[in-house]
Amino acid sequence: GTTHTAQMLVYDVDGDGLNGVITSDAHKHGIFWYRQTRNGAETTWVQHTIDDSWSQAHSLALADLDQDGDLDLVTGKRFMAHNGSDPDSSGPLGVYWYALERGKTPAWKKHALTYDEGIGSGLNVCAVDLDGDGDIDIVVTGKWAGPVWFENKFK
Repeated sequence: GTTHTAQMLVYDVDGDGLNGVITSDAHKHGIFWYRQTRNGAETTWVQHTIDDSWSQAHSLALADLDQDGDLDLVTGKRFMAHNGSDPDSSGPLGVYWYALERGKTPAWKKHALTYDEGIGSGLNVCAVDLDGDGDIDIVVTGKWAGPVWFENKFK
């Protein structure tokens, strides 16, 4: 499981009619989703890894970026969250979106909006149609900079 969760999102990731939980380990490596299963009155949660290749994902958002009808995940690396005491605290910054492929065994395909260009995501990532063109754009703020707007290029 996670030891410090900065944010949790609720979404039916696998399309089974039961909501799952999407979260991250904000001060270590790991973005996860938890599948909800029920057996009578008993509910259990099974952890699945979305990505554990980078650390400090503090902010999360769900939006249909690729316009395929399901919600994708947007997040980014926070820079030096605790002044260097977290794993990979000064590693390359990035903002990523993960295209969800729903199904019995969901898959998340990672895409970089920016990587190693000094832009990360601090405590807030917004998914909104900022320019009014009918698709969802991404806006992030970092620890020492921002906001940065990523215009959606799918439309």
